[in-house]
Amino acid sequence: MKLKFFIFFFFIFNAAFSQKKLVDGYIILKGTSDTVKGKIDDLDWKYNPVSVNFVSVSTGEKTYKTNELKAFGIYNKEYYEVKTIDLDITPSQLELLLKTPQIIIKKDTTIALMVLVKADHQLSYLADREGKTHFFYQNKSETKELIDHKFLQPVNWDTYFVHNKVYLNQLDTLFRACSKKLKTKSVRYIIEDMVDVFTQFNDCLGCTSTCYVKKTDDKNTVALNLIAGFDLNTVNQNLMEKDTKVFEDKSLQTSLTFGIGASVSSKRSRGSNIFYTELLIKKTDVENKYYQTGFLNFTLSELYRKYFISYSRFKLFGGVGMGLSYRHSTGLKFTDLTAPNGKWYVINYTKMSVDGLVEVGFELNRFQLFNRLRYKFFNPSETHALLLHQNTVSVSRFTNELCISYQFLRKKKSI
Repeated sequence: MKLKFFIFFFFIFNAAFSQKKLVDGYIILKGTSDTVKGKIDDLDWKYNPVSVNFVSVSTGEKTYKTNELKAFGIYNKEYYEVKTIDLDITPSQLELLLKTPQIIIKKDTTIALMVLVKADHQLSYLADREGKTHFFYQNKSETKELIDHKFLQPVNWDTYFVHNKVYLNQLDTLFRACSKKLKTKSVRYIIEDMVDVFTQFNDCLGCTSTCYVKKTDDKNTVALNLIAGFDLNTVNQNLMEKDTKVFEDKSLQTSLTFGIGASVSSKRSRGSNIFYTELLIKKTDVENKYYQTGFLNFTLSELYRKYFISYSRFKLFGGVGMGLSYRHSTGLKFTDLTAPNGKWYVINYTKMSVDGLVEVGFELNRFQLFNRLRYKFFNPSETHALLLHQNTVSVSRFTNELCISYQFLRKKKSI
């Protein structure tokens, strides 16, 4: 009987132990400043944890209550600090809402807060077991909850739902320290919005900040753009008969440009770093009193864009990149009756070119306006010949592009 009990207990213990997911982490014990590195049992906490299973060489395997710790975390995933705070415990679920505007505060509550933005002005997060979400602002002197208050208001024979976004007024007061106006009216009480606005606030004050957001909340933003615009470049024309110049000209030419672009940015970068790919098609027509010619240019470009500090929907950006161009000639047609007739043969034609480019621009809502300087490492040119005549048309290495684009599709995808 004892043997059966021992075997049963062994399998139960082994099954329980095998379900542990030990990952690299750390703890800082209460009253100390030393970081103890080891393994933490990653339980993918839906709610902020009240205990932590930790294994290290110095401590062995042990379960710590969060009130025994100063901080703990899982590397590259979640970071927690244990704080004693005043906690809003007012019910937030619709069926439990109070019929009074009273906010119920539980004083001196010791709890583990997940750090979302680590900075001089810090943002932390709590998901409690009553299904309520909390955000906390912290500086060197205090940790204070940003309150989102919901209640029911009886009026005569009716009852009305009231959503008092106290946190918006709190943010307005806090952000007065910033020299630029941070718009808070559209800030929702969700991780993405709160992380974004607190990062902007710290950037405005010149503080270094690090965003810690759960990987499950991290998303890529994929967008597609339609592009239209024009470019300016210099076209050199040279018509020779034997060794005599019949015609020579250098002029600015305008080309219409159309295309499509696609961009990918990570939520962890808050949309400030974007990898952008585009395909542009443009047509250049060259015409004078002697002849007509033209080119179709197909350019595939890959850019890195950096969005600077954005305080509204208006965002400034700059970018650098490389491009690969293919040029197709639409042929040569003479308009001067004295010009020789017959088939002009191409004797020199540069079809491919590698480009380098820099750009500056701004984004407003889904529209982007940008100016771009493109440099061709191989100078595009073509030469036609017939009998004793030779005609050469070349395009300058530098091209200036001015384009507007519209983001017609934007989708967030978890990674």
